[in-house]
Amino acid sequence: MQEVIASDIDFGKLTKLSLPFIGNPVAILDTEFYHVAITTWEKKADGQVKFHVEAPMFPISLEKFENVHTIREKYKELRGIYRPTEGYICSNLFVTGRFVGTITVAERWRPFRKSDEEIIQVYAERIEEAFLRRASVKTMQTSTLKSVVFDYLNKNPVSKYRVAHITTENQFFLCFKVMVQGDGHLSPPVNYICSILENMFEGCVAMEYEGCIMGIVDFSIFPYELEKFIATLKSFLDKKGFYAGVSDRFTDIQEVWIYHRQAYHAFRIGQEMHPEKRIYFFMDYAFIYMLENCTGEFSLKHLIPPELRTLLKSSKAGVNYAETLKCYLENNMNASVTSRLLYLHRSSFMNRMERVHQILGDELLNSKTRLWYQILLTIYEDSEENPE
Repeated sequence: MQEVIASDIDFGKLTKLSLPFIGNPVAILDTEFYHVAITTWEKKADGQVKFHVEAPMFPISLEKFENVHTIREKYKELRGIYRPTEGYICSNLFVTGRFVGTITVAERWRPFRKSDEEIIQVYAERIEEAFLRRASVKTMQTSTLKSVVFDYLNKNPVSKYRVAHITTENQFFLCFKVMVQGDGHLSPPVNYICSILENMFEGCVAMEYEGCIMGIVDFSIFPYELEKFIATLKSFLDKKGFYAGVSDRFTDIQEVWIYHRQAYHAFRIGQEMHPEKRIYFFMDYAFIYMLENCTGEFSLKHLIPPELRTLLKSSKAGVNYAETLKCYLENNMNASVTSRLLYLHRSSFMNRMERVHQILGDELLNSKTRLWYQILLTIYEDSEENPE
């Protein structure tokens, strides 16, 4: 049996061959908290137990993560057999002195025997050899989409062939950035969260980038509508206390850097304006982003015309004429709507607007000037800069 185990790198097959000797369910987790091999079982009507061995390569659940991580951090330097809690035997796995994972055997099918620790130790050594051979045969495979996205983000050259390989008709993508800034609980490793997201959404690739998680979803692969994706992502964020910015949808993967920046700015602006939310869409904050960047090389005070500056000074002296004008412009110069929103009697509102017209003259007759004033007043409202 040992010769057969030593000749293979299939963790599922190795575990299945060893199971009659170990006599209890086995789970192997690698450093990224992936199940490399796991035993499941079912009890038949006649009382017999039927077991199954899988090599699924999926991460442990978020519910189990904190407990498993705590135990691993406590014992991962140990070599040889150890018992972290009653009913479990564990062995850490090392390859060329580097920690690569953990084997856990649970006391489920029969009581542990004195010989079990020695058997598990031999099994662990064979699994270590399999890890070593796997590393020499192949590295962790990265999807074509992930490698293309990574290269575009880092301004590396990407061949037309690689782009064509992931391009289909009627295809669109969505970019999202998840900020892992937990809720007081232990924050899982970023690579682990990436794995969770990739397993949660078919057609999704996720990676660490610029201190957070960046994900891309290819909706030609993802089997649900966009609304289903958003609802599922929001539920995940609510559950874990994370936050995310989401880009507009796009069709050209070569523009992924632009949409990654959209997701970033959606989160940045959204967090500042609506910290109570978990998910922020760029389309909701595109106007604010535009306002942030429309002044170019000039400060605000160099863009406000003299008559509008006079209006701002008058607002500081008493009645807030600037707020009145801004609300008036935002509501298409509808006096009834504006007075209601400002909680003003119509006659009081008209008196204010008469003073505004005295200061500005005929400037509000020009549609471009009205737009210019509205933009300036919006920037002024959100700015700490003194335009005087």
